[in-house]
Amino acid sequence: MKQIFSFFLVILFCLQGVYAGSKAPYTGSRIFWDTATKKQIFSSGGYPRMIELQDGRLMAVCENHGIDIAFSSNKGNTWTAPTKIVTNGNIPECAPDLIQLSDGTILVAYNPRPSAPYSADRLFGIHLKRSTDNGKTWSDDIAVFDGNYDFRDGCWEPAFLEMPGGEVHLYFADETPFTSNDDQRIAICRSSDKGVTWTTPKIVAYHSGSRDGMPSAVILDNDSIALCFENPGWPGVGDFIPTIAVCAVKDNWKRFVPYPSTNRWQAIDRDYVNPQVKGGAPYIRKLPWGETVLSHQTHYNGKYEMMVYVGDEKAQSFKAMSNPFKTSANEDYMWNSVSVIDTGVVVAVGNLVGGGVYMEKGYAVRMLQAPFAKTMIDGVQTRNEGYYGAMATQMILGLQNGMRFTGDFAYDEDSLYFTSRVSDTDQVSSGSNGDGVTLFIDTKNSSSDQIISEGTFRFQFMANGKMRVAKGNGTSSWQWNAMSADTLGVNYKRGGTDRYYIVEAAIPWERLGFSKETRPNGTHMRVNVMLQNRSTSDATLNYEMLPDAKRDESWSWMDFYLQPHDVSAVQDTKVSNKTNKVGIYDLQGRLIEQTNGNSFPLLRKRGAPVIVRQQHADGSTSIHKVMMK
Repeated sequence: MKQIFSFFLVILFCLQGVYAGSKAPYTGSRIFWDTATKKQIFSSGGYPRMIELQDGRLMAVCENHGIDIAFSSNKGNTWTAPTKIVTNGNIPECAPDLIQLSDGTILVAYNPRPSAPYSADRLFGIHLKRSTDNGKTWSDDIAVFDGNYDFRDGCWEPAFLEMPGGEVHLYFADETPFTSNDDQRIAICRSSDKGVTWTTPKIVAYHSGSRDGMPSAVILDNDSIALCFENPGWPGVGDFIPTIAVCAVKDNWKRFVPYPSTNRWQAIDRDYVNPQVKGGAPYIRKLPWGETVLSHQTHYNGKYEMMVYVGDEKAQSFKAMSNPFKTSANEDYMWNSVSVIDTGVVVAVGNLVGGGVYMEKGYAVRMLQAPFAKTMIDGVQTRNEGYYGAMATQMILGLQNGMRFTGDFAYDEDSLYFTSRVSDTDQVSSGSNGDGVTLFIDTKNSSSDQIISEGTFRFQFMANGKMRVAKGNGTSSWQWNAMSADTLGVNYKRGGTDRYYIVEAAIPWERLGFSKETRPNGTHMRVNVMLQNRSTSDATLNYEMLPDAKRDESWSWMDFYLQPHDVSAVQDTKVSNKTNKVGIYDLQGRLIEQTNGNSFPLLRKRGAPVIVRQQHADGSTSIHKVMMK
């Protein structure tokens, strides 16, 4: 076997301080979207979906006067010209979804949607095509379900799921039974022969007097199915809202989930996320380490935008809201989706209405880390200076400002090192209150929500080469005390040009409250970063922070871990780093096998690439993508 890609994700419990006003910190992943990866997949089309195939290629599908597909052999940098596998006849073919089954068969489902004038010979339905040669050729049309012919009693938006035993599910929104009202349910058809034949529909979710619609589904690590769909019937919402219904894999929808039910809940944590953010068209996927990712469209800014959230391993408490695509006033992204590729790269697949289909990559990060290294503070970034990323790109920001910020950390016995590079589409504003990057550090991990605790620092590195420093006073709400940057001993160098600027800084541990005897080593802190941009065209000042972080509330900042560096710490880590559990997943995130210890029976067999997740005794997790020869 050959390991072609791996990364190490540290998952440790955050230490909570005992300070007044401390709050349980948010410890889930946050997605850093990289605008440099935005690529067009289709020049026109809608309802885009994407998967990673077993041969490593990406495959995308959309509706475009029929159904188009395209492939990428370089993880989305370039795409083949579209191939039309379904052509509109006397019925428009719409809203596709796709899946590659464990045996390699590719299925593409779509939704015939007749338009007025309606007639009984032109039916709404759910149809599909199959490919058994990696998408080179496709079968004839297979009718899974044919419904009614009137728009008021149609069926909509198919979505696939493969069960652990090989049974294939095809979910869809169904109004067919409700000819006297506007109700809608989520129905399921099943196939036991890789999509050749299908059962009649069965109800899986229904809210009487409301409209469950637009389903998608994943299998969770607790061996349950999470079905995500939109629903406008929640009291007090007044709009569509993403909803989750669950059932155990072993139960396999023996009973449908009604409303109300303990097996049905609003997906988004609206006490945490802006309660004005509502909307439908949800799509759910799972990260290799179990967390879930949800997208939906919303109109709360006066235009349709795509929002993405991270939920826990039970598809609950979706937080860390982010918007992958920066939009102008006259742009709308609708009927979007998310995909998870490689060992956890999240891909937003967006339909810019009237402007084609785009993708953009995001990187889910649960914890920021600093390796032990001594870096050169000279205002110049070079490869492998000792930061966590080879090119110092552990953090990525810039969506709201139309810029691109990357940042990273390292440390040694003397100092904490911080660097960032900010590329400006406008000219860098070097005024006293112009462009800059602010680093917040909660050195005591106090997770404050009411005061800026003592031991919390703010370093504002301005693009003009100046620096401002402040410290939390620990007594008054939201109070920072300014400090003298000259006496703090921070070594700050500004590099770059009038189009980009580089921050490199070394912050002495002694100035952060640590003595020689208490130098950090294997320590948890909390950090936040704020990007400040002054527009040279209209002089407006814009800010962007780490996803879902609040400026002065350290409980919302990201967990920050200093990797151990002394000999005893490394030895202790190795001794305790025994593998407790191994999960083996396919490229769609489906659990194939779970074992205890270091047993890898599946990896000795020939087959497709798999993702191996090792849960260690010390709480850390290793994730590897493995290719068999």
